[in-house]
Amino acid sequence: GAGFLEKVYQRALLHELRLRGIRAAAEVSFPVTYKGQGVGE
Repeated sequence: GAGFLEKVYQRALLHELRLRGIRAAAEVSFPVTYKGQGVGE
């Protein structure tokens, strides 16, 4: 990129996706499992 902070690119991408009618959210938590064991979010 042109040296902007990651947050700038994140916001621009979210904006573009929403303009195209795509539902999107940034940094959403979700459970992660490994071999049936919860290992984090």
